[in-house]
Amino acid sequence: MSVRRGTVMWSLLALLGTGSVIADQAAAQVPAVGTGITHVRRIDPRSGPAGTTIRVQADGLPVDALVFVALAAVHSGYEVGVTTQTNGRGELVAVLTVPDRHENHWDHSEIVVVLTQAESRMLAMSDPFHITNDEGFVQRTGVIEMVGVGCPVLQSFDGVAYALVGSQAPSLAASAGHQLQIEGPIADGTCGLQNAIEVREIHLAPQVHPATQ
Repeated sequence: MSVRRGTVMWSLLALLGTGSVIADQAAAQVPAVGTGITHVRRIDPRSGPAGTTIRVQADGLPVDALVFVALAAVHSGYEVGVTTQTNGRGELVAVLTVPDRHENHWDHSEIVVVLTQAESRMLAMSDPFHITNDEGFVQRTGVIEMVGVGCPVLQSFDGVAYALVGSQAPSLAASAGHQLQIEGPIADGTCGLQNAIEVREIHLAPQVHPATQ
C-alpha cells in the first residue's frame, strides 16, 4: 500500500464536477476539475467507523493507467490508500481502509476519488461515504428544512442533504429553519434523497455555523 497526503480544498461545485480544486503546491497538485469526471460505480459499504474496509468498483477510466484511489473530505485533505492500475477496459477494483485518524470523528462524510498517478488529475468520484462511530451512528449538524409533506431534511454543513426518518422525525417539522445536531444510523434514502438518517438523538447545534452568519 502506498500512502500520499495532499491538501485539497473542495467547493460544493467541485463535488458536483463543475467547480475547481486548489491544491497545496508543496503537497499533491490537483488541476482544476472539469468535464469528463466519471462516477465511481460502487462503494461497499456506504458507511462505517475507522478501520472499515471499503470495496471500490469503477469503470469508464483510461485503460492500463496507473492511478491513486483516495478518501477525500470537503474542506480538508486527501490521503491515498491504494496505488493500482486500471485494466484494458478502463475498470478497477480496489480496497481502501478508513484511516485510524477518523476514530471518534463521526461528524462528516468523505468521498472516494480516483486520480492519475502522474499528475493527480481527478478521474472519478463516488457518492458520500459516511463516517460513523463504533455503534454505527453518524452525527450531523445543519439546518432543518421541510421538503414536500412529511419530509424533514437536514441540510448538513458537510454539504450532504439527509432525509430524516424514524419515530422522532415528524417532530422536526416544528424546527424548520433552525440549526440542530442529529445523531443516528444511516438509513435507506427517501423523499427524493439518496442519503437518510434514522433519528435517535436531537440536540441544539453546538454553535452557529459560520456559513449562516
